[in-house]
Amino acid sequence: MKIVGGWVLLLVSSLAACGQEPDDIRLQEIKCPAVAVPAYGRDLVQWESSGHDLTNLVYRVRIADAEGTCTRKNRDYNLYSSLTVTLNATRGPALVGRDITADYFVALMRGDEIFDKQIYSVSGEFPPNTDELVLTGQPIKMTFPISSRVDGSDYTIAVGMQLTQAQIDDNKASSLR
Repeated sequence: MKIVGGWVLLLVSSLAACGQEPDDIRLQEIKCPAVAVPAYGRDLVQWESSGHDLTNLVYRVRIADAEGTCTRKNRDYNLYSSLTVTLNATRGPALVGRDITADYFVALMRGDEIFDKQIYSVSGEFPPNTDELVLTGQPIKMTFPISSRVDGSDYTIAVGMQLTQAQIDDNKASSLR
């Protein structure tokens, strides 16, 4: 999967199985959910104080990619997904030390309804004399129900940085500049 215009698309695979009825779920191809990054949730910018001068920048973390798979096991009525999120971090002049921790969320949605939301942390250390770092989270396993009327494409997996309201407002304001 690659992020394109704020959206990540999971690859759709197909599965042929035996079944008796035409609407039997076992005959349907597997349709995976789309992965979406909210418009103002892609970036986390941490400032040393209320000033937003470059010298106050502690670090910036951006969602770079989300790769996943989608399968059905034993022809049951669940879809199993595994998602790995990759973040790019940039060190700012106000970072004390070389360690950073960033929180991001993964939420399973159907329409506007959030079925589950979990927050994950990823930590890293900038190597000496390096201002950029790639952080990769652990694979996230998800299971959700499907039926002959509801398939994986009826769901969306939202991925974003876990932000405060002030950080969301800053992201909105910086997109207008």
